[in-house]
Amino acid sequence: QDGVIAMRDAAVIALVYGAGLRRHEAAGLILSDYNRTEGTIRVLGKGNKERLNALHDRIIDIVETWLDERGREPGPLFQRARKGNRLTNDPITGQTVYDIIIRRYKDAGLTRLTPHDLRRTFATKLLENGEDVFVVQDLMGHASVETTKNYDRRDEKAKKKAAKALPF
Repeated sequence: QDGVIAMRDAAVIALVYGAGLRRHEAAGLILSDYNRTEGTIRVLGKGNKERLNALHDRIIDIVETWLDERGREPGPLFQRARKGNRLTNDPITGQTVYDIIIRRYKDAGLTRLTPHDLRRTFATKLLENGEDVFVVQDLMGHASVETTKNYDRRDEKAKKKAAKALPF
């Protein structure tokens, strides 16, 4: 599958990773949730909690390429496609987000990768980059910082290095 579906799939993957989205959050996005000028995406998370996540310029480029194909009409950000790459005005589902990520990573010859793996990587990379765990908590839409800490995949070496760097 190429063309419009490939562009949509690239934008789905970019946002799931680049904004740390749950699959149902990505599926539920509408065009007005995306703000090109501000470089943000408004996300409706668990418990109808809303958050605003800034996007990396590269993510914006990928979303813009998709929107050039999709058009700027109101509606679901990610639309279902019918045979022949025809878009409908129906939103994709959380299951579709899962299927897209699984299919595209298999196509790329990678082993098992899920939407949640992308979300976990988003959190881990931010934490490795020295971002505050409370900032990451907000970006992930977690009610508890303990949940965010569960995403911390930094190894013991990083923790040892941090302890040794403590000014004394």
